[in-house]
Amino acid sequence: KLMLLISQMVQILLEAFQIEGVDFSQFKTQFDAQDLKPEEIVNRGYKDLVFSAFKPDLPAAINYQRLKHPLWREDLLQNAKITYVSSQKFARAENLISPFEPFFDPSDFGHQGKVMDSWETPRHNPDSFDELHLKLDHTAQIKNIEISTKYHLGNQVEAIEILNEQDEKILPKTAIQGHALLIKNVLSEAHLIKVRVYPDGGLTRLRMFGFERDEKNEVFDEKIPLPLKPMTLEFKHLPESHKKMNLADYTLGARIISASDEHYAPAISILSPFAPLNMFDGFESARSRVKDHFEQVEIKLCRKSHIAQVVFDFSYFVNNNPCWISLEGFNGQEWLMLKEKIWTKPYAGSSQVISIESELEFEHLRIRLFPDGGFNRIKVFSCSE
Repeated sequence: KLMLLISQMVQILLEAFQIEGVDFSQFKTQFDAQDLKPEEIVNRGYKDLVFSAFKPDLPAAINYQRLKHPLWREDLLQNAKITYVSSQKFARAENLISPFEPFFDPSDFGHQGKVMDSWETPRHNPDSFDELHLKLDHTAQIKNIEISTKYHLGNQVEAIEILNEQDEKILPKTAIQGHALLIKNVLSEAHLIKVRVYPDGGLTRLRMFGFERDEKNEVFDEKIPLPLKPMTLEFKHLPESHKKMNLADYTLGARIISASDEHYAPAISILSPFAPLNMFDGFESARSRVKDHFEQVEIKLCRKSHIAQVVFDFSYFVNNNPCWISLEGFNGQEWLMLKEKIWTKPYAGSSQVISIESELEFEHLRIRLFPDGGFNRIKVFSCSE
C-alpha cells in the first residue's frame, strides 16, 4: 500500500511540474503482483506504475537530405514496423530500414556520442548478441538480402544472423566486414524478421527483395571523411595562477609515450588542460572481439612524484567507456601494479576517482583499458600537493 501511495504521489508531482521526457498517458494505478516474491513487488511496482511512462533516451534523429536507394520501392522492409529492439543507444534502429542512402557528417556529435545514420548499439554487450524485430505488412517471399556497414569501421558488428518468426534461419550467422556491402541470395518466407548482431556494434542498412541479384561482398571505395577541425584545442602554457598541479597536464610537461590503438581519437587529448569538447576530444580505440584483450596508454608525468589520486573523465563516453581499468607505475627501475582491474562501467558520462596507496614515487603511468573503449581526460594528483 505504501508503494502504491508513493507511486501516485510521484505521478502527481511529475505531471504538475510537466517534467519533460514523461508520457503521462502511460501512468497506471494498479499492476499485477501475482506470482511475485515479496522483495520483487516494490521494484516491479515502481517500474510499472512510474518508470514505464518515461520516454526512452534516444540518440539524435537523422534529418540529412539524401538520395534514395535505387531499389527502395522494391524493398520488402519499407513498410516494416519495429516491434522490439534490445538496444539503440548509439544510433536509432529506424535508420536501418531507411529508404535513403546513408550519410556521414564527421562533425556531427550528439548527447550519446557520434551521430550515425545506422543502427548502433553500445560496446561491451553482456549478452551474446543484440536483437531487432521487424514486422512486415504481409508475409513475403525473400530471395535477396542487402547488408551495409557503410561508415562503420572499427565499430561494425562482427556477425549477423537473420531468422523468421519460427526461428528458421533466413541468413545463417555470417561474418561482416567494416565499411562494406554484402549482397546475398537466400530463399525464405517470413512475416516477422529477427535480426541478431554479434556481439554489438553498428549496422548501417538492411534491405530485402523478392528477386535474386548479383551477389557481392566488398569494401566501399569511398574514404570515410575525417573531422575538418583539430581534434583538440592547441595546448598553450597557462599563467601560473591558473595552473593546478595535475601531473598529467601537457602544459606542465606531461607527455604520451605510447598508445596501443588510437582508431577514433588520439591519446594526446587526455593530457589537455581544457574541459573536453565532445567524444572525439579524448582517447578511443576500436572495438575488440578478442578474449582477454586490452588497450594501453603510457604517460610520462610532468615530474617524478608520489601519486595520491588518479581521476578519469568519461564525460562524453556514455556508451563506450571501458569495463575495467588497471594502473601501473614505473619508478625508474620496474613497473609496479598500483590498481588491478577496477570496474569502471558505472562511471560512463561522469568521472571516477581512484585512490593510490603506494609510498613510492613514479615518473611514468601505464593505463590499461579492458577490453577497449576510451576516456576524455586523466588527472593525476600527488599526495604532497
